[in-house]
Amino acid sequence: MDKIIKEEKEKEVNLISLFVLFADIFNERMGKGKDGYLLIKFSVPLNLLYTKYEQRVNIDFEPITEISHDLKVKFFSIAKRWYDTTEEMIKASKSAYMLSLITND
Repeated sequence: MDKIIKEEKEKEVNLISLFVLFADIFNERMGKGKDGYLLIKFSVPLNLLYTKYEQRVNIDFEPITEISHDLKVKFFSIAKRWYDTTEEMIKASKSAYMLSLITND
């Protein structure tokens, strides 16, 4: 049982490290006048950010459906850069929203 708990804690630490890395990449790109949201174009960051959004929504932050219209448009516009279907754009919008929460953008 202790081994299972230890492994779960290690997984959580690894995920936190990835989110810190995402934030660093985002901030570095934004600091150079580039698009920090480019991260959501790639499947690993997209899926990890989306999963974290689904796990923490209504616990740590309000759902994307409850944020201001301007922010919804911002995240949907970001998603439209790389995705075509409604399902993909919704997932990418939520991932972009999650990235903005992590980076305080």
